[in-house]
Amino acid sequence: MTTVTLADAQANLADLLRRAAAGEQIVITDGDTWLGALGKAPPPPPTAERDGERQRAAEKAYHEMTALMRQWCAEDGVPYLPDGAPPEALKPALPAA
Repeated sequence: MTTVTLADAQANLADLLRRAAAGEQIVITDGDTWLGALGKAPPPPPTAERDGERQRAAEKAYHEMTALMRQWCAEDGVPYLPDGAPPEALKPALPAA
């Protein structure tokens, strides 16, 4: 953890922000008074919209991979899985709620 005065923080704000973004914790003081701290913010909490985006991306990747597997099997003359849904092990895992 790095401690800087308010005057130093004002003079070197851009550098301090870069260092904080890289993970360094920086405390700003005015004399003996703690004014605040700079640090990398935690990731935003999950939202229904972001979970939906992740689900759609997982489903798209699953379908693309299934199409590639079918293509590769056809090219090699090897039967793909029987008609119908692939085994459960090949289905994408849903994100935890």
